[in-house]
Amino acid sequence: MNQRITYTSSSSSRTLAEMFTFSAKERDAETGLSYFGARYYSSDLSIWLSVDPQASKYPSLSPYVYCADNPVKLVDPNGEEVSVFGSSENKYTIIKSLNAHFDNITVGYDKENPDKLIIIKGTAQTEDEIAFAEALADTKIDVNLLLVDGRKTGYQTSAGDDLEIEGAGAFLGNSISYSSGTQTKENIAKVHTLQCLSVGEMKRLYKEKDWGQLINHEITESFKGGLISSDTNVPGRNENGVINSDIQKKAHAAATPQPFTIGASWFHH
Repeated sequence: MNQRITYTSSSSSRTLAEMFTFSAKERDAETGLSYFGARYYSSDLSIWLSVDPQASKYPSLSPYVYCADNPVKLVDPNGEEVSVFGSSENKYTIIKSLNAHFDNITVGYDKENPDKLIIIKGTAQTEDEIAFAEALADTKIDVNLLLVDGRKTGYQTSAGDDLEIEGAGAFLGNSISYSSGTQTKENIAKVHTLQCLSVGEMKRLYKEKDWGQLINHEITESFKGGLISSDTNVPGRNENGVINSDIQKKAHAAATPQPFTIGASWFHH
C-alpha cells in the first residue's frame, strides 16, 4: 500500500518516529493521540475516541473499526470514506480486459486517484461503451467495485456471516447520503454502491475473451442499482445490512449483458 505524505513543521527537533505512527498519521506531541482526519486514535489504549462519522453508511460494521476492519485491502485517505480497491495484479486485469472488450474507447486509472476508472481517449459508440461511460460520468452515483480472489466478499451480513459469491460477481447494494434537511429524494447528495467481483472465479468460470464483458456488466449493474435508489429514495441495503432483492433484480436486468459461463449452466445473481 503506497501513500504520498507531505509534512511541514516548524519543529525540526522531532524525529519521524515521534511525528508519525505506523499508519503514517501525525501524532500530537501533547496528547499522544494520532489524528486520522475525522477522529483521534489512542495507540496506548488501542481504541478510537469516537465513532466513524460515516458509520451510518455501513450498518453491518462496528462504528469503531478502521478501513472496514480490512486494512490490508482497503484505505481510508481522509478518515471519512472507504476507498475500495484490489491487488495491483487484479486491477491490471480489469483494465486489460475492459480495453480488450471496447473498440472505441481506452480505459485507465486516474493519476490523481489510482482507484478511479477514467476514459483516457476515444468516444463511446457501442451500447456497452455508452453504458460504461454513463456510469463514470454520473457524479451522483458513486460506483465501487471490490476485487477479491475467492468466493468470500468480505461483506458481513446482518447475521454476522461473510457473504459468498454465487458465481463471479455479487450485488452488495448501496447506501444513500443526504445533503441536508429531511431524507427526501430532493436532498440526496450521493448514492454509494458496492459490487464485488471475484477475479479468481471470473478466470475459472469464463473465457478470457469474455472477461471485459463480465466486468462491464458488474459495473453497470451496480450503477443501475444506484440510479434506482436515487429515483426511488430507497437504498439497496437497509440499516440492518439486508440487500434489497427487488433493486438487485431490476439492476441486473438493466445492466449490460453478461457472457455465458463455461458450460453456460447458470448465471450469477
